[in-house]
Amino acid sequence: MSEKSDRADTINNHQGTVDSAPKSGFSRFCSKMGDLPQCKVNGKLLRGAALNWGIGVIASCGFLMFGYDQGVLSGLLTLDDFQKNQALMTPLDASNPLCWNDDGSRDERYCHGDANTQAAGVALYQIGCFLGAVLILFYGESWGRRSSTFWGSLIMIIGGIMQAASFEYGLFVSGRVVGGIGNGMVTSTIPTWQSECARPEKRGFLILISGALISGGIMISYWVVYGFYFLEGQVRWRFPVMFQSFFTILVMIGLLYLPDSPRWLLMKGRTAEAREVIGRLLDRPEHSAEVDEEVNQIAAALNVEQNGGRFKRLLTNGPSQNLRRTLLGVAAQFFQQICGINLITYYATFVFENSLGGRVVGGIGNGMVTSTIPTWQSECARPEKRGFLILISGALISGGIMISYWVVYGFYFLEGQVRWRFPVMFQSFFTILVMIGLLYLPDSPRWLLMKGRTAEAREVIGRLLDRPEDSAEVDEEVNQIAAALNVEQNGGRFKRLLTNGPSQNLRRTLLGIAAQFFQQICGINLITYYATFVFENSLGFGPQLSRLLAALNGTEYFLASLVALPLIERVGRRKLMLFGAFGMMGSMAILAGTTSTGTTNEDGAPQLSTAYGVTAVVFLFAFNSFFAVGWLGMTWLYPAEVTGLNIRIQANALSTCSNWISNFLIVMITPPAFANLQWKTYVMFAVFNAALIPCVYLYFPETSKRSLEEIDLYFARAWSEGVSPVKMAKTMPRYTATKLDSELAKYFSAADIEQRRGSMLQSRRPSAMTQAPDEPSVNKNTTTQ
Repeated sequence: MSEKSDRADTINNHQGTVDSAPKSGFSRFCSKMGDLPQCKVNGKLLRGAALNWGIGVIASCGFLMFGYDQGVLSGLLTLDDFQKNQALMTPLDASNPLCWNDDGSRDERYCHGDANTQAAGVALYQIGCFLGAVLILFYGESWGRRSSTFWGSLIMIIGGIMQAASFEYGLFVSGRVVGGIGNGMVTSTIPTWQSECARPEKRGFLILISGALISGGIMISYWVVYGFYFLEGQVRWRFPVMFQSFFTILVMIGLLYLPDSPRWLLMKGRTAEAREVIGRLLDRPEHSAEVDEEVNQIAAALNVEQNGGRFKRLLTNGPSQNLRRTLLGVAAQFFQQICGINLITYYATFVFENSLGGRVVGGIGNGMVTSTIPTWQSECARPEKRGFLILISGALISGGIMISYWVVYGFYFLEGQVRWRFPVMFQSFFTILVMIGLLYLPDSPRWLLMKGRTAEAREVIGRLLDRPEDSAEVDEEVNQIAAALNVEQNGGRFKRLLTNGPSQNLRRTLLGIAAQFFQQICGINLITYYATFVFENSLGFGPQLSRLLAALNGTEYFLASLVALPLIERVGRRKLMLFGAFGMMGSMAILAGTTSTGTTNEDGAPQLSTAYGVTAVVFLFAFNSFFAVGWLGMTWLYPAEVTGLNIRIQANALSTCSNWISNFLIVMITPPAFANLQWKTYVMFAVFNAALIPCVYLYFPETSKRSLEEIDLYFARAWSEGVSPVKMAKTMPRYTATKLDSELAKYFSAADIEQRRGSMLQSRRPSAMTQAPDEPSVNKNTTTQ
């Protein structure tokens, strides 16, 4: 049979798997939510470099707004205008002049809260993010990458408005949850969309950029808060809160000019659209050989994914080691959180120094966004660029934190409630950017294919590749996605996560969950959410200096996140994670030692000697740097790499859920920990980080410079030989395509190999996407299972 006929058969086989059964009312509603219009620029749809850059910019804005929200509350928790408005967010403390006058009498209107109500107001945002990620887990494939990101951004704006306009604790917390749902949707979708549209050689870089922009958002929030600190009134907090909507609006506008993932279009049977998108991505004609090959590859991958269930495959642990690889991804996200970064991010000003409904609402939106954007981004980015793109997204989280710190610092100098209302609302600025951007961007070609909208998927892939829709590159991409979708749709979904044979699904799933969990328990959100609090209430600095230090800390955090970009492929994943864990452990230990020497004055405020205070500040900055290099973007990249294709979506969704739940845990326990353990809080996180080192060293295999097939192989071979996948990853040589197929034949059936061949091709460079004419094929009769 000719190659052209094989391509047609692959697409037809996938088309037969598209669900054409009548839909329920809710299913029809979900489907309509995915029909987002696509705008033109100068009468033409974006294509080629412009389209690829557009997806990257909008994806980056999505993580920028994520980082901004993480950092903005840090400088507001100790702001008097915010405390007056949100009494339950302010613990009764003798060292707080708002709570106690000179004569010892207290204004009964203020300081009704305690460490638990304050922690809940901050942490419920993560519950919203978790709910948003769960929402994408079940309905993201129906809505598509663009629409999931767009509606998640809109929900984030609603959450930001609720927070910025709140006059009582319940509405503020509700806004946090709603905004978190939107953020969870966006951050769960954008990496997938970007990876499905980006070229293979750029995916890693682009994801790292997104990670860097998280720190960029944190940096912006710190400086906004710092700037508004000098104003008067409630604008000091309301504007920084609302300013996050600026980025959200940018995303929403941008989405209107971008296509969906060609992989999603093919998955939905919209082949013509998928061809058109692939042609635009490759900048080739829709019917060119390149587009044909791309379509065929995606279709083949979709066929693999659709042969069986999705979640069920996560539990399998045969040659593909799905469970093990899923667990690696989850573990990466978990490790990112337990390292302690959120101790810094959320409580920077609070530690330096000392509205729940909106938090919940905003958290819901953020959960939707963060659950959606990675998927959208990964589905639109080229395989070779996915890792970089994910790390960029991670860096932009720190960018958002940086922005929030500076916004809070700026509004500190104002008077009135604007000092806290504006910083809270300012997050909508980024959300609006995302929403506007979404109007110009396509949906993930993967989602379009999954919904049978093959034509749209081809069109999106064509635009991403800047190739004609009928080109060979677009065909190849479409076939890859279609083959991957077939893998996902074969059998049960969650059940596969529990299997632990040669595919090692359970082990790989747990690795993904652990990665996300470790990221949170390291302690980063102690700093991110409570930076000003740490500087003020733990290190004993004044309110203005605490906010300035928090803003500078956010700026340094963002800059440090960029260091990982040139190192991710050169040094590898494991070494960077180990380096970060060692550095974070040492930094937390030194913070514990310096703060243990502190005393309290007659007002109960902490005091440190100059030498110890400077040392503590230096190593708090150092902690952020180690986290930014080793763990910020890594845990968004590692779970996607270590899990098998047939369980990737479900395993990554679980790892994202792990991230948000552990994030909530750390943010919730930080104020009570400082209230009860004081300097020993740093000891706790130093121990957590020490525990990361043996976990990563013993259980996390290296994935850099390995194709997805090779990762499948070394998990299967490790299972067969009874050795650790870590050792196998070090010793297993690189194989040619023919040799790799023959090795896979020892552990997988011929049908699996044929499906994997199509689905995995999208992880190779374009020059290696097709098999040489004289290259022998794998023995079709070889089976081992």
